[in-house]
Amino acid sequence: MDKVNRRVMPIPTASKGQNQNHQRDQNAQQQNKGNGDNSGQSVFEVKKTSVPVPCVFGDYLGGDRFERKFKTARWEITTANLKTSVKINAVIDGDAPDGPATVQVIHIADGKMPVLIESVSGFLDKGVITASWLTKDKVPNWREGVYRFWVIAGGAREISSNALKLS
Repeated sequence: MDKVNRRVMPIPTASKGQNQNHQRDQNAQQQNKGNGDNSGQSVFEVKKTSVPVPCVFGDYLGGDRFERKFKTARWEITTANLKTSVKINAVIDGDAPDGPATVQVIHIADGKMPVLIESVSGFLDKGVITASWLTKDKVPNWREGVYRFWVIAGGAREISSNALKLS
């Protein structure tokens, strides 16, 4: 094998003052931690961090930007078999422009994170949403838990007031 000549090149800094202060603070912290007897342990401390995950229950839907509410948002039936078409009934409160509607079907099992199963297209006509969902077994525990939906249309959003159970 050929010998490879490797050099460590310094990373250029964009702003000397700010980066130098940060580096000086980091070095001071390492020296303070390094004064004790670490017996070969790393002087770096790993902080537990978490990345915010958008919740399927609307965090990513825009918070309070929805001006209208729904009078009703519910499954037509509450139990169904696999590969059954289930109607979604939703009526918006007040005048809303006719147009497309989005229905997000969500699986909720006990003690587990809700899972977005599918987004279904619907239509808002004179304040009434017409949509249906063909039941599917997209998650391993599809018989456990329940299915609910978010409906988003005409400047409003709502979660279903009832739940669908698959058998």
